[in-house]
Amino acid sequence: GRLSGPHEQEMHRLEQEIERQRKHLQLEDLLAERDAIRVRQQRQREELQQAQDPNPDGEKRDPSPARSKGSTGGAAAASHRSDRSLARPSERNGWGGAG
Repeated sequence: GRLSGPHEQEMHRLEQEIERQRKHLQLEDLLAERDAIRVRQQRQREELQQAQDPNPDGEKRDPSPARSKGSTGGAAAASHRSDRSLARPSERNGWGGAG
């Protein structure tokens, strides 16, 4: 027959503790996942707002990175405007580069 004694009780206690810890860890993971999804939704919402913005070049809304650095006038602003759909989201999301 199997040993039933202090060792088995200790094992049982440990397993319960492990189970509790595991649930706690899963909760942590789920919370982190939920936060990540929230951030993603927020970004999507921002991008949608910019896409639907009635103001074509968004001057009054967000100050673009290029303009805040002090753009050199019309030409720079115009070129920035044409490629802003490519350059802006990656800059805002902190991925850097062209994506």
